[in-house]
Amino acid sequence: MEQEEINKFMTEENEVKNRFVKFNVVGDYIVGKLKDVREVESNLADQAGKMQKIYDIEAEAGCYHDLDANKRPLNQSEIVTSGQTYCVGGKPMIDDQMRNCVIGQRVGFKFKEEKPNKKKGFNAIKVIKVYRLDPAKELQQRMEAVGV
Repeated sequence: MEQEEINKFMTEENEVKNRFVKFNVVGDYIVGKLKDVREVESNLADQAGKMQKIYDIEAEAGCYHDLDANKRPLNQSEIVTSGQTYCVGGKPMIDDQMRNCVIGQRVGFKFKEEKPNKKKGFNAIKVIKVYRLDPAKELQQRMEAVGV
């Protein structure tokens, strides 16, 4: 491969971006198929050395808001691309709910509300709800779709 060809290939347009869903505005959500569950070391200062679950979702639908330089949500939401893989970071509330989900199952995450933090001076608590299609119902819907 020639250098000119390499330079044309190594562009921002071709860069593989980390698609991490951020729940910053009530209503942000993603729906898709659970592809994988990984554990990585947290990069948060107060969580150093702790492991965090990451849920890989093959997206069907969703939107979320990134933050600006001042950590305020942008007005423009990011729309997920169907078929692309997105990551959702685990938290104790999410992890507890995800124990009832299996790889290949349709799942959804939605930022439902914020609740005041009981610890004075701390940010509000984001309530992220996890949804799943019951495996028996999902199988029934697939069978009906193909006429079985």
